[in-house]
Amino acid sequence: MLGDILQEFKPIKTELKEQEKYQELTVKLNGLGVRKRGESSRQDYIYGSQVKSARWKMENNCLVVSKIDARSGGIGWISESYDYPLITTKNFMFFKIKKDYQWINPYFLVSYLTTDFYQDYFDDWSQGTTTKRYLYSKEFLATKIQLTGEELKQKSLEFTRQQELELELELATVRSKIKEIIAKK
Repeated sequence: MLGDILQEFKPIKTELKEQEKYQELTVKLNGLGVRKRGESSRQDYIYGSQVKSARWKMENNCLVVSKIDARSGGIGWISESYDYPLITTKNFMFFKIKKDYQWINPYFLVSYLTTDFYQDYFDDWSQGTTTKRYLYSKEFLATKIQLTGEELKQKSLEFTRQQELELELELATVRSKIKEIIAKK
């Protein structure tokens, strides 16, 4: 069960300092992960004075699950790359990977939980009578994992290796382009 791997924690409702910078985050659908809200704008940060409603400060290195959109792949990982991350509503759940499972690649976990199988499962467990049907942490943590511990470890390791290979390929491409630019001068 996910409850064997994940520990829920509650974000802290925070009073924002008017002159301090913050990043508002959102969770994209279809497993596209966590992004800065308004990422298309050039504004990386907002000042506390610009925020008009309550905000909750999140922690880095945690899994975030949209209570409303988990059934549509609204699950992501908040990495260390965000400074002062904030969310705007209480419609999210937050989880840390337990110490005994630190070997799990968090991005593999996100990819795994946003497969059609789990989206259908979360849809079945979402409660409510309107278009805003909610998945609650009790049901989320009770979700059975379709892999054994050893299979989970192997799949996570394979995913990590694939990410490393893709990163090496991207770096090689960038290095090649840099060499071309330098050679043209």
